[in-house]
Amino acid sequence: MFPVTDYLKFLFSATNEHGVHSPFVYGYLTRCLYRKPRLHRDKALDVLLKSIPYFKVKTMGLPQSSPGIKELVGAAYPEIRFQQPPYDLLYLEAPDPAIIREAMEEPAQLHNDSLCIIQGIHADKMAGVLWREVRALEQVRVSIDGFFCGLVFFRRQQAEQHFKIRI
Repeated sequence: MFPVTDYLKFLFSATNEHGVHSPFVYGYLTRCLYRKPRLHRDKALDVLLKSIPYFKVKTMGLPQSSPGIKELVGAAYPEIRFQQPPYDLLYLEAPDPAIIREAMEEPAQLHNDSLCIIQGIHADKMAGVLWREVRALEQVRVSIDGFFCGLVFFRRQQAEQHFKIRI
């Protein structure tokens, strides 16, 4: 469990859609993440479930996830194929730069429009360090720190940008 002070610091430094100057991220926030209703009480899983239809995800990688995630996504979106690269979405339950680096180096694992959602980026100090390592990877062009989860995009056509967003 994260300390309340870390969350309060995040709230003071984070912004909402009005502080975002990227049309791609602004559209994602307003047309997807800020839309009602919530699909799950866990904010990271809500982000996951809302992102699947927005990005028209067909394939999803779950390299370290519990079976519950696969069941949850499979029940809501039965057309999703799991563990069949290239992945439109990669979901990690903890920050792990090695898994992302491996997926980027392995041909045909991720593509330009892939999204990586990482749960628990502020769960403890080590998770925060690993999240910063993920953001620093050369292939990462856009990152969104939503406190409960982090989102990483590899869009080569976009300038490198990192956001802290209240989700």
